[in-house]
Amino acid sequence: MIIRKQERTVKEVEALKQGTGTSILTTIAEGEQLFNHVKMYTNIILKKDCGLGYHNHVDEMEVILINKGQAVYNSDGVESNAFPGDVLICEDGHYHSIKNVEDDELLLTALIIKK
Repeated sequence: MIIRKQERTVKEVEALKQGTGTSILTTIAEGEQLFNHVKMYTNIILKKDCGLGYHNHVDEMEVILINKGQAVYNSDGVESNAFPGDVLICEDGHYHSIKNVEDDELLLTALIIKK
């Protein structure tokens, strides 16, 4: 199977998870393509001062790969800087948020796996 670039969904979302600014989401694969075990598999672009709000995951977990840029990552109330190549994991029942505080775009790949 090949999913062509033009077949993928791109959308802009304001205040994603009650965060700040506009998030640009490009779906990588979805639904039956992933046996319905994955809730989300997407690239996310965050411009300066944009971020995903503090939220939790229930009966699922999220894995985020930092592809480009620098992020401030909040995991259960503890903030850390995250850099390209870092993998951030929010396990079932935990909280997190992520924000771009740099001038350059922050590019993430996010995968939410259902329990």
